[in-house]
Amino acid sequence: MKTVILGAGCFWGVEAEFRAVTGVVDTRVGYTGGATPNPTYEMVCSGTTGHTEVVEVTYDPDVVIFSELLQLFWRIHNPTVEQSRQYRSAIYYTSSEQHNEALAQIIKISADYRDPILTVVLPAPSFCIAEEYHQRYYEKHGLHGGCAMHHPKLLRIYSSSAGGFIEIEPVEKSEAEWQRILDPYTFNITRGAGTETPFANPYWDNHTPGIYHCANCETDLFDAKDKFDSGTGWPSFTAPIATENIITSPDTSLGMVRIEVKCHRCGAHLGHLFKDGPLPTGQRYCMNSGALVFTPLSG
Repeated sequence: MKTVILGAGCFWGVEAEFRAVTGVVDTRVGYTGGATPNPTYEMVCSGTTGHTEVVEVTYDPDVVIFSELLQLFWRIHNPTVEQSRQYRSAIYYTSSEQHNEALAQIIKISADYRDPILTVVLPAPSFCIAEEYHQRYYEKHGLHGGCAMHHPKLLRIYSSSAGGFIEIEPVEKSEAEWQRILDPYTFNITRGAGTETPFANPYWDNHTPGIYHCANCETDLFDAKDKFDSGTGWPSFTAPIATENIITSPDTSLGMVRIEVKCHRCGAHLGHLFKDGPLPTGQRYCMNSGALVFTPLSG
């Protein structure tokens, strides 16, 4: 048996692709190339460890040869797309034969791309196996399809109904389209970065257990268990349902320096993040009710 370690984006989908290959006898997802020993998934996602998400592929060379595995590797992602180190395109070889074949294929397929191939080809460093819940993730959850780099526009967000992370397309519409489908109140807040009146909005004093979704695209944003009474008159939370579901950026409008919070899937303006919240996070996600839709827990 022979082994190679491959990185091509989110390791869930990459593993699923290679597990389907006849001649691949085992796969394990994990992390490699970083400086921190035995990192957790959260540590790798922080971008501070230098690790790459990879799949260790063990195969029978009498059934499937390395060049055939590489053909699949190129097919399931775009090696010219610049990614963070966590999701970079990488081939970590375990033999000189693999090394030579990888370099030869890069030369061969370069003519098929407009941009240069960014795949790194390096000797296999130490491999740190990922947490058990990551192993065979697609298989366990009945998912299909490829990794994030296979579909460069797919987003990885948390879904409470799915009970975990999913891959989903972003929602992209013109301003005119948003104006047509949203009521004026919601449009002004979510697409115009408006702010609603405190103490005069639906959710500032809502204490019912449930999930708050984006009013534009229904992405899960906040869990009611993280909601608290901030005294501001707006719904406030100590944390999002998952950091992957939101994006934050500096906001210097109105002569102030604030942190704007948007929905990661559709870019809807939600509110602002302040550092004066209660423990354990010390954060206050001050949201507009008009940017949210609430679904109470059933039962």
